[in-house]
Amino acid sequence: MRHNFFRFAILWLNIVTTGLSAQELTQITQSSNQDTVSQSTPVPDQIAGQSLFIGLMKEYMQLNQSPPREKIYLHLDRPNYMQGDTIWFKAYSWCGYDQIPDTLSGVLYVDLINPLGRIVLKRKLLIQSGTSSGDLYLDTIFKPGRYMVRAYTRPMQNINTGEPFYQTITINPLNQNFQVECTPVILKQVGNDSLQVSYRFF
Repeated sequence: MRHNFFRFAILWLNIVTTGLSAQELTQITQSSNQDTVSQSTPVPDQIAGQSLFIGLMKEYMQLNQSPPREKIYLHLDRPNYMQGDTIWFKAYSWCGYDQIPDTLSGVLYVDLINPLGRIVLKRKLLIQSGTSSGDLYLDTIFKPGRYMVRAYTRPMQNINTGEPFYQTITINPLNQNFQVECTPVILKQVGNDSLQVSYRFF
């Protein structure tokens, strides 16, 4: 809405500054469809103003032939998880040419897709002032592997207002074999010796 108002303000400003009458405005609008400019006003400043007006009008009409574009970004807390962990995320959404906080969609959908391409978790979240937040609990029944997190809105699916957001994550098995390497070092000191121990996990 703000973008449309801005465009109309520019068009009105050009009409006022070039001093076009209603009849001249009609002639210019009609001639713009044929990519020609009326030669009835030979003043260079008026011709330049008319050309700018025509260009803005064409741009406005072209932009409004399709719905405003949406963008979604999910900020996940990390890319690797264990079975039983929780994915915490915050979502950001933008809309339109000016990239304003998304006012086109009020609901965000987040899916967790397993390695076979099946949706195993779904979330439906409210978008407020272009942001949203939520979580996905990784139940221990989920098999380890590479999963996909997808975020989108209904207009993205129904009228193609943008591309969904995708991010790959890894779910690791809960029971894993770890090896610990312990290296003690005695430090000789005057009075009392000290023991320094270092550990390495595999």
